[in-house]
Amino acid sequence: MRQDAQPKDKVGILKVAASVMAAMFGVRAGKYHQRDVAQGRPAVYVVVGIVFTVLFVLILSGVVMLVTRLAGA
Repeated sequence: MRQDAQPKDKVGILKVAASVMAAMFGVRAGKYHQRDVAQGRPAVYVVVGIVFTVLFVLILSGVVMLVTRLAGA
């Protein structure tokens, strides 16, 4: 890929993470969606989405295990 064919402002990993988190909660703004589509790479969003989903499941299962242990079940 030629250097001048790339977008001027790449979406950084923090912006990707913020976009993925906002999308998970369903509160994404339209202007950020347009930025992501125009400048983002889909593979990065998929990987970050998978990582956040795994973290969410691990945290949720940890909380459930803690609550059941404290409840004596």
